Amino acid sequence: MEEVTALMKSEKRVNQLWFLPPVILSFFPLIYEGFVSTHKEDYILILLGCGSFTLITLLGALFQNVINKQKAEIVDEDRNINAMINRIRRKCWWKFWLSMTWLSGIFTVAFWMFLTGKIPYFFGLIFTLIYSAVILYIAMRAEFTARYVQQKLSKESTRPLYLDEDDHWIYGLFYYNPDDKKIIVNDRVGIGTTMNLAHKIGKIVMVIAIVCILALPVSGVYVIKEEFTPVTIELFDNRIIVTHTAEELDFPTNDIKSVEIVDNLPSTVKVVGTNMENILKGTFRVEGYGKCRLCLNPKQPPFLVMLTDEETIIINGNHSIIEKMKEKNLLNR
Repeated sequence: MEEVTALMKSEKRVNQLWFLPPVILSFFPLIYEGFVSTHKEDYILILLGCGSFTLITLLGALFQNVINKQKAEIVDEDRNINAMINRIRRKCWWKFWLSMTWLSGIFTVAFWMFLTGKIPYFFGLIFTLIYSAVILYIAMRAEFTARYVQQKLSKESTRPLYLDEDDHWIYGLFYYNPDDKKIIVNDRVGIGTTMNLAHKIGKIVMVIAIVCILALPVSGVYVIKEEFTPVTIELFDNRIIVTHTAEELDFPTNDIKSVEIVDNLPSTVKVVGTNMENILKGTFRVEGYGKCRLCLNPKQPPFLVMLTDEETIIINGNHSIIEKMKEKNLLNR
């Protein structure tokens, strides 16, 4: 009982303001890129990548408040034991949500730096592994601590309460109880929590989960399309248009200051975009050229390195497009 008493004494009043700084921090990459990003495609990719972790940060701040307002769970006929168990459980999970919110807010910035090439790929991978491992650790610690307290107090109780809720567990996995106002409940077996699917929020989460699962085949088709759709380059009277799955580049030839033909593509590191075996598309750091805009098949040399007023563009340079550029004296610039 000493450990339980210590947990009770260390309980402090929840201050919601602790969740505000990481939420603000997680919005920084989205706001910053909204002002400085020069390409709509780059901003959309950053919005999707960083935005997902911004959402996780925001949900962490919201969920802790929802859980803290849930109806107390009854596990014993002794009201004092129920109160102690629920207070300690809420405290443990409040610590988890606070830690997760801060970690997610910080990781959103780190992920943004990784996407934009401000930190190397290796460090981005290390940060991701650390983030995942720490989230898993604090979640397990919160649940183990709460379950330990419940087991400790239940053993010393002379009036344990057993509730037969089999009718509310569909196949023993999904909890559906319209009479239970709690959103999140303990799993029927093992460690962890689940949602009450009879609750409005539980239904919304279930629909989102089903949509995500159904979207997997669509995502697979999209990836295959990205991988195997050829890149086409067209030179009109005064414009160059590069098309892949959609129109990727469209710029006037008058913007081209110089053109260089290279037979071997230098080493590239993706900043934002698509990096597959048969397609490099987006913003990359290219050895010897710095940050460049790419839309090409790396297996189809030669390559045209075009310097414009705003950026360096690298595309495939087939025989036809090279001849047309010669006719227009673009290669002599």
